[in-house]
Amino acid sequence: MIIKKIEINNFRSYYKLNVFELVNGLNLIIGSNGDGKTTFYEALEWLFRTDGSVKVDTKLISKKRSEELSSDESDEVRVSMTYEHKGYIKTLEKSFRFTKSYDGEITTSNFSFEFILNYVVLIKQTCTITITHNYAYMNIVHFRSKNFPQ
Repeated sequence: MIIKKIEINNFRSYYKLNVFELVNGLNLIIGSNGDGKTTFYEALEWLFRTDGSVKVDTKLISKKRSEELSSDESDEVRVSMTYEHKGYIKTLEKSFRFTKSYDGEITTSNFSFEFILNYVVLIKQTCTITITHNYAYMNIVHFRSKNFPQ
């Protein structure tokens, strides 16, 4: 397994979308105290946690992003990891939405945990299989095929 990319969106101190492209070889996570190194690993820990709990802690939401939301506006917390394994590109993604009410309270909804498998067939066609495990619709499998232009 080769990790290609990690995306962290509005998770704790990570404000809006942060993309970490990893290269073949050695990748180092360095920074001063308070730069988010521990939060980076906590985001991955949250992504990998599969205890079946749908309870979402509002402490996971970027404080800066939740404070700047207007009333009745929403955004999402999302952590994803894209990796290559045995010739397949796979993405594991966990997310939920949060909304600021008119009285300033933050509520969460739409918890989602997805596994996405991408692979190339006959060079001219990409197939994507998405296995969605959310708690409104249990174990839904989507299959999409997209032709590339000639």
